[in-house]
Amino acid sequence: MPKLLSCLKRLLPPHSKKRVKEYAAVLRNRFSGGTHKLQEEAAKTAKSAHDTIADLQDQAGKLDPATSARQQLAPSIQGMEAAAREVDQFVKSWDEHASAEAAAAFVQRSLDLQVAKAGGLLAYNGLVATAALLLWTSRDPPHSLPRLGVVLFVSVFASSGLSLAAILSWWAPPTTYASATADLISSICLAAWRAWCANLAIALAAFASLMVAVWITFGHDVVPKVRIATPHGFSDTTALLVRPADTLRVHCQEREGTRAAPNTPPGDRMDCVVTH
Repeated sequence: MPKLLSCLKRLLPPHSKKRVKEYAAVLRNRFSGGTHKLQEEAAKTAKSAHDTIADLQDQAGKLDPATSARQQLAPSIQGMEAAAREVDQFVKSWDEHASAEAAAAFVQRSLDLQVAKAGGLLAYNGLVATAALLLWTSRDPPHSLPRLGVVLFVSVFASSGLSLAAILSWWAPPTTYASATADLISSICLAAWRAWCANLAIALAAFASLMVAVWITFGHDVVPKVRIATPHGFSDTTALLVRPADTLRVHCQEREGTRAAPNTPPGDRMDCVVTH
């Protein structure tokens, strides 16, 4: 059971900004060759240095400016401030967008694959709809499920609608494309949206396929049954099933004596024979 729940959780795309940023950070670290992680560590070190300098300045402010301790502490604080500024400039000099560009290109390829999968699902839904139409005209649904056909067509329609929604191209604001990191986060959000649509569409398509199987298994024939006439009489004493692909001919002849009967319109009484 825990493994099953773990697999089901993997079907859920990221649905919060926090999760999207986590995916973006992992992808940037993957395509940065480890420099992104080093950059984060350097930024943390620089922040810690600034905090230390701020504490030293607070302590120095409590001392008398004329004391030797205060005079010795001031140059040390200035040296630490200069070192912190150099670390900040060094961190900012790193190209933080290089890894984001590669990660965004990777996500864009995933988006193209999602479009192809949605197109394949639309084709599959077309086959399911065709089978449903044939069943609608040839078989009654099971007596215990009178609304089976309605639910089936609604499921196919909803699945196709979600597949079309997954194919839609969404454009972010122009400011998003000015930054590689913002472009990466926008692409991940689009991939998550398309994954939600595709997963729901697949579930509805599977449900529709199951209903088609139930209809075929437990449905009842509604096509007309007639006896096929041959030169030697009827071919069988029981009714034969007529399929849409069969070719049938109906030959009708007016009964004898009906023309002479008063107030009887022509063709009112006919004898008809169906031939195969």
